[in-house]
Amino acid sequence: MLILIIEDDPGISELLSRKLQETGFETENLQSGAEAVSYLETHSPYLMILDYSLPDMNGSEFIAELKNKGMTIPPFIVATGQGDERIAVEMMKLGARDYVIKDTLFLEILPGVVKKIEKEIENERNLQKALEQLWMSEKLNLTILNGISTNIAYVNTDLEIIWANRAAAESVKKTPEEMTGHPCYLFWGNGIGDCENCPTILAIKSKKTEHKIVTTPDGRIWDESGEPVIGADGDVIGVIEIARDITEYRKKESLIHRQNEMLRGLFDSLAEGICIISDSGLFIRINSYFTVITGYTDTDLNTIDDWFKLAFPKIESRDSVVNEWNQAKVKGESAYTEFRITCKNGDIKDIGFNVSFLSDGISIIALQDITDRKRAEDALRESENRFRIVMKGSPIIFSYFDRGLRYTWIQNPHPDYDPESLLGKRDDEVGQGSGVRKMVQFKQRIIENGVAARTEITLPHSDGDHTYDISAEPLLNEKGEITGGTAIAFDITNRKKTEEALRESEERLSLAVNSVKLGIWEQNLQTGEVKWNNYMYHIYGVDKNDYTVTHESVMDFTHPDDRERVLKEVDDVMKNGQDYESQLRIITPSGETRYIRAYAHVYEFNDGKPAKIIGVNNDITDQVNAYNTIIRNQRLNAIGEFASGVAHDFNNSLESIMGNIELMLLNSEITEETRENLTSMKKSVRDAAARIRKLQSFNKPDGGQRNYTGIQLNQVVIDVISQTRPLWKDTAEQRGVFYLVNKNLKDIPVVDGDENELRSVLYNLIKNGIEAMPNGGTLDVTTEHDKKDVIVRVSDNGIGMDDETVKKLFQPYYTTKGFEQGRGLGMPGVLSVIQAHGGQIFIERTAPGEGTVIQFRLPVSAAQTKPDKKAEQPQTPAFTLKVLWVDDESSIRVLGQKRLTMLGHNTDIAGNGEEALELMKNNRYDLIITDIGMPVMNGWQLTERVRAEYGDTLPIAILSGGGDDQVNDENDRGKADYFLRKPIEMSDLTEVLKEVSDRK
Repeated sequence: MLILIIEDDPGISELLSRKLQETGFETENLQSGAEAVSYLETHSPYLMILDYSLPDMNGSEFIAELKNKGMTIPPFIVATGQGDERIAVEMMKLGARDYVIKDTLFLEILPGVVKKIEKEIENERNLQKALEQLWMSEKLNLTILNGISTNIAYVNTDLEIIWANRAAAESVKKTPEEMTGHPCYLFWGNGIGDCENCPTILAIKSKKTEHKIVTTPDGRIWDESGEPVIGADGDVIGVIEIARDITEYRKKESLIHRQNEMLRGLFDSLAEGICIISDSGLFIRINSYFTVITGYTDTDLNTIDDWFKLAFPKIESRDSVVNEWNQAKVKGESAYTEFRITCKNGDIKDIGFNVSFLSDGISIIALQDITDRKRAEDALRESENRFRIVMKGSPIIFSYFDRGLRYTWIQNPHPDYDPESLLGKRDDEVGQGSGVRKMVQFKQRIIENGVAARTEITLPHSDGDHTYDISAEPLLNEKGEITGGTAIAFDITNRKKTEEALRESEERLSLAVNSVKLGIWEQNLQTGEVKWNNYMYHIYGVDKNDYTVTHESVMDFTHPDDRERVLKEVDDVMKNGQDYESQLRIITPSGETRYIRAYAHVYEFNDGKPAKIIGVNNDITDQVNAYNTIIRNQRLNAIGEFASGVAHDFNNSLESIMGNIELMLLNSEITEETRENLTSMKKSVRDAAARIRKLQSFNKPDGGQRNYTGIQLNQVVIDVISQTRPLWKDTAEQRGVFYLVNKNLKDIPVVDGDENELRSVLYNLIKNGIEAMPNGGTLDVTTEHDKKDVIVRVSDNGIGMDDETVKKLFQPYYTTKGFEQGRGLGMPGVLSVIQAHGGQIFIERTAPGEGTVIQFRLPVSAAQTKPDKKAEQPQTPAFTLKVLWVDDESSIRVLGQKRLTMLGHNTDIAGNGEEALELMKNNRYDLIITDIGMPVMNGWQLTERVRAEYGDTLPIAILSGGGDDQVNDENDRGKADYFLRKPIEMSDLTEVLKEVSDRK
């Protein structure tokens, strides 16, 4: 059976494929929703494993696409790493068979889930088939019952029909009158004479009743009898011919036999153990799955003496089973219970028993193997215990309460209370006061309304009043009935005190100061008149002489998303007479959005009615923007730190790839085509290494001087267009989308820069241009120059950008693709590289629906030298060196040994610093090459030991997959002579070897 795996991660996809193939399934692997839709147009897999988050669509969009195309949706299982219950519910509603989370047990769990689904599908198909056949059988049986007819005719000895009833006439589509006087064989026989073995003819000859099953020439089968009529002289004068058409009966009889066989097969294929038992304890029948669960066959059950004791060796277990059985039988109701049973092979299993009693003394028992479920429940209990331990150290108060508002569980109550003492009690049974009453009323509303709610309540304690921020929601059973509630409480006493002190301070300050840069306003609630100070006009961006202030006109400035809330808050203030504090956004006439913190106080008449409101508006736009900038910077720093952490592992992998490429390039026997392919692969490794270095420096300031070389940008453009071919050619055309990529490259001077970083810039610009043309289009890359700069333009005729997108294009995390397809870091990275090269980048032209042209400019190199080209083939060394290569990665140190050997040097290898020191005791080396990060003794520690024991004359080269800053900081202590960055270029390695050789 074929399982289609739709997973964009090739590693996970391959692991899944291997795992399922080990369990006997065939697999097909696809990496996008579009590929899967195309595949399903011509294929019908038995089951799909669908990754919810695909590059081009999510799981629900994929199912919607299949439905929109009217395609049959195969059974499928959803897999995701998000752990979101809403996704699970959504996909199960769309028809998912099951839902699995890609955690550490994912690969171990999934084959079992697939096997379970396979069994379910097979059972459903068998059941559907049996039901269809049962329905057909019932229909055919009704046809047989309703269509039974007996043909009766009286014929003389010459076989002429004397009379026939209507059934006989209708059987040959005649009337009785049309048949009378004609030979019977004209209608039921061969039409020309006596019929062989005809009961009528036999009865004439034998003078006794004859009975035969006869098939007429038209293919009908008849149950036919011939009853002779004897005259006075003892001779036969005629025969009463009685015939029943049993053609359909014979067909149905055969069909019913086949159906019974199929039902027996269905009985045996059910995924539950089924047994049918008589009152005497005789096993009438069991299915095959009963034997799978218990090991006992039907022969065992009816031949083994007292097998019941074997299944339940403990007498208390047997007594429990008997009691449960008898109680259910007395009630005459189906019953479910769970027992632990000993199987035939001695295994102990947890079994769920469901017994039904039939009226004729027959009992049907269904067995389910719930051993795995029981283990899962035990694991859940252990998990809950661990959860309680974790919560015990939390400052948050957790609790459950029943419908009577009595605590059933509570964690971390105030020190005044012991958790055990609160169980079974209500809040008003352990405390008193208005806060306690409010708590009881709050919980009662949760039970009555069945809706989650939140409130703040102040409760008295021995150390003073405490204010709590409390959230609660109802608990439901499997029937959807409210059984109680759960509550979480945060002690916000200190925060409330701080907020209250701050509010009072701000109120006193705002009402006392008249000349500071605060907007102060007053509204007469009787007349509606509104007054502003001068700074209010400045905040709202209007001219005092041209603008008439009213309550309605002020609300027009309020941001549409805030307007309803602000209106309600103001209305509440006027109704309740309480002080007002809020934060809102306004939009000035120039279109600028400003953030306002507003405070107000209601003044009342002597009769208690509100008279006026005096308030202060503080423009906090700068603070909000500054805060948002800080948050963005913190996120950038976090990503940079993470990138630096994983870069070492990537560089080790690239080192292995680069090393093997270098080794193959050293082989003089390879063809020129192979050499070109290897050189192309080497460029790709360089690009990857450059991007990793960019990640390593993501959250670090520019260090100043860079080692730039002369770059010919035209060659970089040609390389990147070739590199991006899968984006605009191969993959696109497979989806039926076609792009035309043009290059118009003028003769341009050299620029100074990092070729790999500039390659990354062009890659991002071309990739963005292609993605801006989802239905295909044309992309142009042009180069030219003026006196100062080399100019590169990348243009597309795609969807274009609006003003908002243009403003935010170079902001980190801004993306128009959605988080599943983009992270908003590509264009900020492009800007960073161009600025580091002393250049400029800007949007030359764009508009929605009219495409985009992006231009960047780089200074012409002052030297105007040709681009650096390091020799790919190493020179023959002046001396043969003896080198010690130290690295904890076996593949890297062995690869290093091979490279040095092919360069003509002798090399020993060690897995860590201590192994290296052991080798140095008995060997004299000309050069030590060591990795930094190693177990037992790292590279810096080894360097310090070598300097201490062998002095400063022995050259040491440091290998690192980390950033340059790490090496520079540590090298002040270690005094290493050389630094080689992974992946190691052969030219860099030979340069170090040449310098060491020259020193000899």
